[in-house]
Amino acid sequence: MTRTLPNRHSQENQSAFDLAQLLSRDLIQTDQAHIRKQISNAVILITGAAGSIGSELAMQVCWFHPKSLILVDQSETLLTEMETALQTRFPNIRLTAFIGDITDPLRMEQIIRQMQPDILFHAAAYKHVPVMEKHPYEAVRTNIFGTKILVDLAVRYRVRQFIFISTDKAVRPASVMGATKRLAELYVRYSCERSDTKFTITRFGNVLGSSGSFITIFKKQIEAGGPVTVTHPHATRYLMTPNEACQLVLQATSSDYYSKVVFFNMGEPVSVQVVAEQMIRSAGLTPHVDICICYTGLRPGEKLHEDLLNDDETEMHAAHSGMRIATSTDSRSPDFEIIFKKLDTALNSTNPGEIMATLKQILPEYGDVADLIPTAINAQAHF
Repeated sequence: MTRTLPNRHSQENQSAFDLAQLLSRDLIQTDQAHIRKQISNAVILITGAAGSIGSELAMQVCWFHPKSLILVDQSETLLTEMETALQTRFPNIRLTAFIGDITDPLRMEQIIRQMQPDILFHAAAYKHVPVMEKHPYEAVRTNIFGTKILVDLAVRYRVRQFIFISTDKAVRPASVMGATKRLAELYVRYSCERSDTKFTITRFGNVLGSSGSFITIFKKQIEAGGPVTVTHPHATRYLMTPNEACQLVLQATSSDYYSKVVFFNMGEPVSVQVVAEQMIRSAGLTPHVDICICYTGLRPGEKLHEDLLNDDETEMHAAHSGMRIATSTDSRSPDFEIIFKKLDTALNSTNPGEIMATLKQILPEYGDVADLIPTAINAQAHF
């Protein structure tokens, strides 16, 4: 029997409209009995536990009664708030919170050695595309080297499962953020073949209402009376609700997805402009009349349309109808010893240009996307 969990995290209930209505498809249902079998009585560790995805994931994990739950995040305020909320709502869950930076190998080793997790959900990352274009040093340090530290420790301490939360921005990457997540994917895949730890990679689309998402921005702009800013009238994105995204990450703990790259059946990509118009109507207003829509042009690193498969990948149906598997025809194994040396040298230069050039040297597909160049749009209101 499958069903969709009710929205238990406040994140999906903050807006006056139903996020699911923006999907243009039915919500994906998951196998609750299977998830319970995997999570119940297991020691679960979540990195980035105070973030949009990590906090929702932690909330949902608690409903399946893990043996214990370990929260790791570098934000002391958000982590404390999350710990308090979970302790209040789930007083019987054995909960431990650690303030820590995933790029600190000593701290991460201490936590993993001490807590001995069975399943590690790696959600910590820098995710905002235009921001990371300005800060490639932090993107490489966190998204690549932070992931390497956790992967290596998971192997060393025999973590049973490691679920890496990636993004559709890692597919044919057009941005620093996408390129760093792509390299992290490749390292996770490389590590699958060299350890007993069961690794799974999950790729997300845009998560509605997550921190910094365009949904959150549109909501604030509508409340302020407009205008609503859309980057491009033809821009599309794959969309998921936070509840749905985390349910499917939990589904990925299944043995069906060991050593696999999994993405979700999110239907057709959705027009960002249509979403803006729907949200305006949901507020009881008329688009282009009561609230104007301005086109600002694609921001640095943004693509007009996202992809779910790289050029060397093909799509396969999965055991669960809501999931798909990306299989690669490229059997080559990157020389990560050389890759990490190059990246380390680039980081030591602290030069953003050198860091980005090194990423492009390592990943030739990075930036080789036709729709990287935004169509010229006047940043004016369209009524």
